[in-house]
Amino acid sequence: SSAECAILNGYNILLYIFKSSVDVSLPVFHTLIKMASLGGTSGLNVGECVAIVVYLLSFNSDYLKRSVLLLIDDKFMTGSSVTCETWMRQPQLGLQVIYHFLSSSDASVVPVLLNLVRHTAPLWGPQEFKQTVAFLVDGDSTGVNVRAQVVELVIQLLKQGDLSPDAIRGSTGVDYVFCVLDSQEEACRHGALKLLTLLMRDGKTSRWFERANGFEILCKILQQHEVTILTCSALIELSLTEQSTLILFPQAMQIVLEVLSHCDKTDVILCALKMVLTVLENPYSVSTILAHGGIDWCRRFLHQLRVTSISDVVSEDPRVKAVVGLKQSPMQKVIGRLLMCGIFRDQVKHLRLKELTDNESLHFLAIREVVDHFDKDPEIPSFQASNVCRCLASLFEPLLETFPITDPSFYLNVVRIINRIANQNTDLIRNAMKEAALLDLRDSLILHCLRLPLTKAGAFSIMQGLSFEWIAEKQVFRDAGGILHLLHMFHEFPEERDLQIGIGCVIRNVICVIQENRKALLRMLEDGEISSCFIPEYNHKASEMEDDANDEVDRTEEGSKIMITFLDWYTDESQRQRYEATKSRIAEKLSQMEAQVKKAREKAVGKQAKRLKQQQERSWKASQSLEKTLSEADTRRSNLMNQLRMISRQQQAAWLQERDAATEEGGRELERVASV
Repeated sequence: SSAECAILNGYNILLYIFKSSVDVSLPVFHTLIKMASLGGTSGLNVGECVAIVVYLLSFNSDYLKRSVLLLIDDKFMTGSSVTCETWMRQPQLGLQVIYHFLSSSDASVVPVLLNLVRHTAPLWGPQEFKQTVAFLVDGDSTGVNVRAQVVELVIQLLKQGDLSPDAIRGSTGVDYVFCVLDSQEEACRHGALKLLTLLMRDGKTSRWFERANGFEILCKILQQHEVTILTCSALIELSLTEQSTLILFPQAMQIVLEVLSHCDKTDVILCALKMVLTVLENPYSVSTILAHGGIDWCRRFLHQLRVTSISDVVSEDPRVKAVVGLKQSPMQKVIGRLLMCGIFRDQVKHLRLKELTDNESLHFLAIREVVDHFDKDPEIPSFQASNVCRCLASLFEPLLETFPITDPSFYLNVVRIINRIANQNTDLIRNAMKEAALLDLRDSLILHCLRLPLTKAGAFSIMQGLSFEWIAEKQVFRDAGGILHLLHMFHEFPEERDLQIGIGCVIRNVICVIQENRKALLRMLEDGEISSCFIPEYNHKASEMEDDANDEVDRTEEGSKIMITFLDWYTDESQRQRYEATKSRIAEKLSQMEAQVKKAREKAVGKQAKRLKQQQERSWKASQSLEKTLSEADTRRSNLMNQLRMISRQQQAAWLQERDAATEEGGRELERVASV
């Protein structure tokens, strides 16, 4: 009987006999299992018998392992909680034996072993989960790499309710998950993130996680490994509520941008940013991310990519260009959705506009998004008029002070958008624009375009993209040297006759129809003969040069003819000295005026540099404060992983030593019986 077999040390004797055999065949295993399955007093003890079978299997082929383990699964484990409990209680069995076979068997045996793990799951406690993690972090295990499959099985068991979350919850459970997350295998890291997502559905665990800087630790671990689309996808899933696109943990979305900024694969960056954009289609999620510092995340993302200036934004570096250099780039769209949420949902304070505009690349992308948005929809709700206009003014004003772009078309786009908003909205909105000084900003941007370093393309952009009617009569136009800049542009490109004609017509037909402008022009040119061509009522010289003028031609055509005739005379070799003297006089007056503008700009740039320095110092102090916590977490995790590896190897060694000792004892007992 089973009891007598134990008293006679029969199980150890059987172990010795079968291990000493040259070949233990499948029929022998069948017989042992059959004897164990008889039950009652006539059968062998199930636990002892299966322990003998499993130990003998470790010396046999994978084919034999698979066949016998399938038999054990069918006879004892499937549908029998009693036998599963026996397996888990038996000292010579348990999870460590299954994991020993998983690390040393080929792929054909793995499904059977995973099924055995599945059967034992309802009996797991913290100790069994610890054993599982010990197997997962033991990177020195040989054989088939099945750790990712084990992680996936644990996730599946948790979802199905076959594994109690109590076995994993708490600070220790999260520490174990972090150990798995630090794996060199992408599939394991992905599985660990999915496991963490399940744990974070528990309110107590999530609260502890946030208090213990769990997201910061998570970010640092992921930054030490290759960033993949799977990783980003799992992080985004972690950030959301279950079966929803609502943000639950915006910190996980922050980690996506942090890890992407260290990624050198453009396809991964673009794909992940598109996933982020999908989440941002939900207005609540946009609002939540913005309130948690979303704009600052974007700034750090650009900074890590070494995209800190306008020249970087238009860089030819493929990595940078793919992310921020394209008009429809995902990063720009992310910034745009956060920006529009702040502007239209009364969350301007979360935009931190001063810091936003101090960062050139972030400011540049924000302006492009504003232009794109109001190009498509220029209307502003009346109840948001004041807030939106003030916000736009705060975004546009720094363009005059510190912005480094010298292409007029960029600023002309902003001018066009301000005009479009004014034209497409009600008087209420226009009054709000006046109160926010948006219209004054528009005029200043026009003058700013005139002050930019002149190129042919820039001059053509200004003349084709601007209408001077709304600014010509304003005192600010004269005080800022608007007429002087136009005259400078007129003289700068003598080879571009069409450009000169266009500038001349604007001065004659738009600027000089105003008395104050005519006076200013006369003072600037100091030459009545030249001035006569630009002043409609004072064009004696011009009249002499247009004998064939037709009285019925319209004003524009008349002005063009006058300019053509005037330029033929003014650019003739006989007037060369006069031309150069006038050009020199204009340049001298312009340089005096620009000296004041340059001084004001240098002052603004100095203030900006001071703010950036203070911002960097604050960031550095915050990072130093956090670094100590992260360093301690790294040390704790490293020690825990070493401990778990040691446990895994010690358990396997202890199992083999115990079985060897039992075999030797069985041999000695057999010798003693034989001698009697």
